[in-house]
Amino acid sequence: MQNSKTNSSIRNVHIPELDGFRGIAILSVLFYHLFWFTSPGGSWSGLPFALWKITQIGWVGVNLFFVLSGFLISRILIHQKNEPYYFSRFYKRRALRILPLYLLTLVFIFFHYEHSGKFVLTSLLFLAHIPNAFGVVPCYPGLWSLSIEEQFYLFWPQIIRRVTLSQIRKVSYFICLVSPLIRGLAFYRPELVTFCLLLGGFDGFTYGALTALQSEKEGAQKSHLRKFSLNCFLLGAITIVLGAKFGILTRQRVLGEMFLPTLIYLFSTSFMAYCIAESGKSRLRVLSQGVLPQWGKLSYGAYLCHYPIPEYVGKLFGLYPKIWNHYFSFWFVVVNFGLSLLGTYLVALTLHYLVELPFLRLKSTASAEAQNDSPQKVTTVISSLEC
Repeated sequence: MQNSKTNSSIRNVHIPELDGFRGIAILSVLFYHLFWFTSPGGSWSGLPFALWKITQIGWVGVNLFFVLSGFLISRILIHQKNEPYYFSRFYKRRALRILPLYLLTLVFIFFHYEHSGKFVLTSLLFLAHIPNAFGVVPCYPGLWSLSIEEQFYLFWPQIIRRVTLSQIRKVSYFICLVSPLIRGLAFYRPELVTFCLLLGGFDGFTYGALTALQSEKEGAQKSHLRKFSLNCFLLGAITIVLGAKFGILTRQRVLGEMFLPTLIYLFSTSFMAYCIAESGKSRLRVLSQGVLPQWGKLSYGAYLCHYPIPEYVGKLFGLYPKIWNHYFSFWFVVVNFGLSLLGTYLVALTLHYLVELPFLRLKSTASAEAQNDSPQKVTTVISSLEC
């Protein structure tokens, strides 16, 4: 009986710390794009230069999203794998979650950027990660990650529905092992990059799926998740020790191209599993309360809308031409970043209330009708489980 209760506490409840995990992911991306990418930090020295270099690692935020998405979506699919309307319910909910903001973003791109029609069409088909295959020039960064995610969820529900949990685990391990090899192939054979991008970017999701499977074990206890977290951390640390001198920490060398993403996934999985196991503890309060979970709840809208924000901040500065004399100043960059971050937050907040929430309510209502249950009950479950 004790195991059953513990199992339920891991498997079915909302984990507020994961909102903070998502907040870390989106803020990493924002610091990377709005601070490092847009600033002349290479000309600085001392503390400003150190801060600029630190924000360069913000690109790993997308990898954090992949792991988190793999966990949340796989957990939903595992819970529902034997229920009726499995596919229709999943894809309906997925469409209501992803498409409203995504289509609105594509409309913005079409009218805001010249000659963007082909890119919009490519993105509409969730092929923005391989636009060069169609002779299309990408004009809006970031949609590539959504394309990879949706490509993964074309086949992942099929696998979970048709095989046992043990077989799902084997498939996940297989993808985790094969993806680095595909990335290595792309490193040596650039002409195969398009093909490899269709196959070599899925391991982040399956690391998240392995975490979901760990929490679904019969008699699963939080101690098992702590052990899983520690094992992932140790494996990542050992890999760094053994591979550092062979270039595993830079994607300019083949070993880094293959396994640097793997390292990020291992440490992300370790941290996420730790958050799940220690959920509710005061030491993780920063992840469940305050700024991080607030950004986490707005992360999808912030990710989609933040790219053009610096452009509009630049137009604001254009009203005061003398300001541009300080372009290389650290403090100018800080102000520019602060305004861009504030603009991103306000736009994401507006999109959340005007676009996301109405469709999320539709999604919950549709799930309630499918289960012949009350909307209130299903809303609780969906908000607890879905990305």
